[in-house]
Amino acid sequence: MIKFLYGYVCLVVLCGLWSCAKEASSVNTFNPESEAQLIVSDSVDLSHCGILESEFVAVCDSGLVVNALDGQSLVYVLNSDGQVSESFGTEGRGPAEFLEISGLEIWHDRQNVWLGISDARRGQYVKRVLGGSARPQVVYTEDMDWDAMVRLANGMFVCAAIADSSRFYLLDSMARVLGKTDNFPPKPDGIPLISHSMACTGVLAAAPDCSMFASSVVYDGGIDVCEVRKGEIVPLWRFSQFDMDYDILPEYHNVPAPNQNSRQGYMALSFSDNYLYALYSGHKMLDEDSEMCDEVHVFDYEGRHCKRYRLDRKIYALTVDRSDNRLVGLTRDADGNVRLLVFAL
Repeated sequence: MIKFLYGYVCLVVLCGLWSCAKEASSVNTFNPESEAQLIVSDSVDLSHCGILESEFVAVCDSGLVVNALDGQSLVYVLNSDGQVSESFGTEGRGPAEFLEISGLEIWHDRQNVWLGISDARRGQYVKRVLGGSARPQVVYTEDMDWDAMVRLANGMFVCAAIADSSRFYLLDSMARVLGKTDNFPPKPDGIPLISHSMACTGVLAAAPDCSMFASSVVYDGGIDVCEVRKGEIVPLWRFSQFDMDYDILPEYHNVPAPNQNSRQGYMALSFSDNYLYALYSGHKMLDEDSEMCDEVHVFDYEGRHCKRYRLDRKIYALTVDRSDNRLVGLTRDADGNVRLLVFAL
């Protein structure tokens, strides 16, 4: 029995410049008395559901959902006992099919709980009512390459662009461009701008009830938090542990690649109603077993560091419920199986 999962957990499996704007404040200090340990309260072996690889996880108050890379379907709905109750999503180019699931999120309106699934390769965002029978709604982006997309509480979208002079694009509810911004993390010396823009790929997370969102990218030890005001993306604050460090491969058109000093940084982000939770690793990318870690940083919406959790198990993805009652993570056990871990906050 999953004692603390009184809701859906959504997890998705992968199928496939410049310094920050001057408006953003910079914070990089911890509260030295803020550290606490979290112990696993429950876990589920997802291999029993046919799920051998997974990437993202999300949670809400009304049930449980999972996605698998090598299953017959791409998204699986689980009940609170960890049993599959529904599955949907196939690979392809048809309606509501996916080429590569690149993120998911859950939000509420007055009637329903919605699951949003982004597909960067197809340039689409699919909205589906959890537990409902209505057809999914699909929004397509045009002439834009991106690796992450989130829906804001006001119905707008934010995309994190790839190999573009702008880092973020603001889109309306039909994915039409409203604005953009170029507040990239600081660029290492000697790196071409186009290479830096290619290196700035990572994760996005949106706050549940406001127009705030957070981003982290590979090679970087920072989190950038922005807000949409009057149709513009406004940087709010940046928390930085270390600056970006990577090499480029001239023989492959200067694409970025990790070097001996490249570190993981912030690997996953999740908002509750009050805080931003961030999974952090200071491990070097080329070290063995560096893809999992046990450190979670918690910030309030103003950028103040509030808590640093040490988990008793290492994870590689996380989410929290809106009321800060539980943290859910993904890990791999000694046999290589993916497990869903629940921590009571």
